[in-house]
Formats: sequence, structure tokens, C-alpha cells
Amino acid sequence: MPLEEGGISVALLGHVQNVGDVQVKDNWLGDPDSNNRLEGFAIKAKDLPEGTKLVYACTFANSKLQPQLVGDGQFIGTRQKAQPIKSVVFTLDGEQADQFQLSGEIAFTGGNRVPLVSQEQLACPDGKGHLVAIHLKITAKPEEEDGLWTEEEIRELFSL
Repeated sequence: MPLEEGGISVALLGHVQNVGDVQVKDNWLGDPDSNNRLEGFAIKAKDLPEGTKLVYACTFANSKLQPQLVGDGQFIGTRQKAQPIKSVVFTLDGEQADQFQLSGEIAFTGGNRVPLVSQEQLACPDGKGHLVAIHLKITAKPEEEDGLWTEEEIRELFSL
């Protein structure tokens, strides 16, 4: 899958039920069409400006396990403990974080996919499913337009 223009390369490492440790780059970590748990993961965003980092968190189906919050490249979740992840949160942090945007999809059991929205807790729509796959993209935010009409748009509006 080619990296979008203005994109930051994202490497993902995870532990998938019945598969083991899996490593991908700029692609799905886990199988969005499977029910195999993605029990833990680490995400490294290459080429983010210095001082800007990806931060992510998760909660578990087992309420006895504490939620976890980590920074760029650190492992979150479990390995070989059969502990499903119930929800995840992703955000960018740092001085230049506002120059980038997160996008992608998060997949849960039963084929449930939700769009990745920064700083939002993402969980299966039915509230019961567990995490099976992540596809995360980081891209430069487009330049904002000033909101003014161009001369061509004014002529067209007034049929000049």
C-alpha cells in the first residue's frame, strides 16, 4: 500500500492471537476480517518532527487490568495472556503536532470497523467486541484557505 503524499511512515508491531508477533509498515496490523485478538501493539512513526510523538492508550475487557498509556514506539497491551483490548485512543503530542492529522480504521470482532479519530476513545459499536486490527495513517494537514472569494469565483457568482 503506497504512502500518501505528505505521509509519515508508520511501523506497527503486534501480538495476534493464534499468529504470534507480527510486524507491518504502512498497512493493517492484524486481520480486520478475523476474530483473532490483537492483544498488544507498538507503533513507531518515522520522520515526525523532533519533539512530536504519537501517544496511544488502551483499556481491557478484563476490568482488573489497569488502562495503559504509552508514547511512540512503546508496547501496550499483553502477549500470550489472552487479554482482549476493549478500546483504544490515539493522539499526536508536541509543539508541531497540530501540523499533522491521524486517520485510518480500527477493526473489532464481527467485522466492526470504526474510523480512527484523534483523541477519541474507539470501541466496538456493540460494546462487546475486542480489537482485531489497526490501520493508522499520519499525514500533514492541508494548508487552510483564507476563506476569501477569488476574482474568478466572484465573476461566476454574479455572471460577469
